[in-house]
Amino acid sequence: MASPLLTSHYLKYAGIALVALGIPTMLLDSTPGAEVPLLMGLFFVFISKEKTEDERSSSLRFSSMTIAFLLAFIAAHLTGYMFTKGLISWQLEMISHFSILVFALAVSIFYVRTYLLKV
Repeated sequence: MASPLLTSHYLKYAGIALVALGIPTMLLDSTPGAEVPLLMGLFFVFISKEKTEDERSSSLRFSSMTIAFLLAFIAAHLTGYMFTKGLISWQLEMISHFSILVFALAVSIFYVRTYLLKV
């Protein structure tokens, strides 16, 4: 049974459009809030139902989010450590950038596991 938190399959297309709009906006605009379309788009893609939503896709969605959160947490701490040691000139410090990383990883991991690694 599909989770009640998932939205319509068609919301995925709005999410893809927001991601396509949000990537150049975030890269070219440095004002606060420029990352919101990208974050919303990734969120919409992640919470939209698959055409055939079943227990497998629900399980993959949850485990993909768990893996993505762990990887993003490690990346945030590694970039912070490397920044303090002077190895890199930037660090993952804003919560919105962390959220974008989590949802981008979750979406990527979910779709790779769903469509490329059909085991």
